[in-house]
Amino acid sequence: MKTHYYGIVGSGRLASHLREYFHLSRIPSVNWNRKQDNSPPAAKLAACDVIILAVSDGAIEEMARHFKDSGKRVVHLSGANSFDGVSGCHPLMTFPEELFSLEKYRQIPFVLDEDCPEWSDLFPQWPNPHYRIKKELKSLYHSWCVMGGNFTTLLWHKANSVFSDELNLPSEILVPYLRQTTSACLSPGKEGLSGPLVRNDRNTMERNKAALGKTWAGIYEAFEKAYYSDPIFN
Repeated sequence: MKTHYYGIVGSGRLASHLREYFHLSRIPSVNWNRKQDNSPPAAKLAACDVIILAVSDGAIEEMARHFKDSGKRVVHLSGANSFDGVSGCHPLMTFPEELFSLEKYRQIPFVLDEDCPEWSDLFPQWPNPHYRIKKELKSLYHSWCVMGGNFTTLLWHKANSVFSDELNLPSEILVPYLRQTTSACLSPGKEGLSGPLVRNDRNTMERNKAALGKTWAGIYEAFEKAYYSDPIFN
């Protein structure tokens, strides 16, 4: 099996997780980031075969120019955008401050641009599941990653806050409900759904919205409209 030497550009959470994954996999890598390095990235990463740009979407093109015509394979990790001359490999995962185990890193799916090189050419020692997507579908793909992941987390953080600060209830009593909700999310179709939406209990829904205040009532109503208008639920 071929072995590459990897260069990681970036200093955020994703860069930290990549460094940890390479370390646990016993794969050589080196990091460049603006906070710690004064030398140009191309100089520090000159010996690397593959360059991974673990930076914000707005910085990808700028960083990629440092490696133009270098002959190196340059990879970006954006799920929403594509860039000429840079291969897209999006890790379908959220990355907290806490680092993962090797087993968990190996389970992360990667979604590749349709014209991306073969996974075995880029990361031959990583056994991660990987799939391809047309570039014109990336915005749709990423929007559902955001709504399914970040928006769900936002809702639960708000629920925790309301329970503890406004209802004077310990937020941990939500844990069994959250676990069951997670199970329901993995059920096909609308089988895991319950509550006033499924029962079409209009009176309860109106009382719910009246109690929420304008912003959250608007979100409640948006979900209500989505449920009744999307054919997958009807």
